[in-house]
Amino acid sequence: MKKAAEESVEPPVRVPGAAAGGAGAPPPVTVRYRAPTFNPPAHDIFGDAVHNIFQKLMARGQPADFCHWMAYVIAAEIDRKSRPKFQPVRFHPDIYNCEGTDAAKKAFLDGHWPAVDRILMKNAGEAPLLLDKWSGIHVSAEQMRGQR
Repeated sequence: MKKAAEESVEPPVRVPGAAAGGAGAPPPVTVRYRAPTFNPPAHDIFGDAVHNIFQKLMARGQPADFCHWMAYVIAAEIDRKSRPKFQPVRFHPDIYNCEGTDAAKKAFLDGHWPAVDRILMKNAGEAPLLLDKWSGIHVSAEQMRGQR
């Protein structure tokens, strides 16, 4: 009896190429990270800006749901004042336009904190919480786990 218990404690042998769920399970999905390019295509500019602003807001300790919609609002406001507009640009397999996108990406990154100030100050008169006390805005340190 003791010998049988010791044998069952050994880790199972993994066969190379076999899925974790058994022989009939689909193979695991490979997740690849696409490093940001220096001169990205035009259809990626707005999404990259939203992502970068989201990461910067998360690094400041804001809740994730707030960061998602705020990043989109900030990027949309910056794009509204820029020329050309990058929000309406959609992916097209035959068009790969990179002209001026490096400068546009830099403009999004440089302009996001002034845009945050404008948005918050514009809404401060409508939000009694912002007029009363800034400490009433809740943030969570749990969302910073695993981030540098």
